[in-house]
Amino acid sequence: MEDWLSLNNALYLSVLILGALVTVMSTKYRNILKELSELAEVLKSGYADQKLSKAEKEAVIREALDVVKAILLMKWSFK
Repeated sequence: MEDWLSLNNALYLSVLILGALVTVMSTKYRNILKELSELAEVLKSGYADQKLSKAEKEAVIREALDVVKAILLMKWSFK
């Protein structure tokens, strides 16, 4: 029985549990992460010339609203 209850097995089990939790959390927040990456791309392309034009500002605002929408849909699922 002492072979089963060792420190190495306890660490291995904790790593497996932590990996499962990370997997569950990443599926829950996948849409938010996708929207945040799209927002970062729009900001990067907008600030390429060190200025934001009106169209670029509108695109950034649209992407920011998409992020807020993804957060709200995660919090309150309207499905």
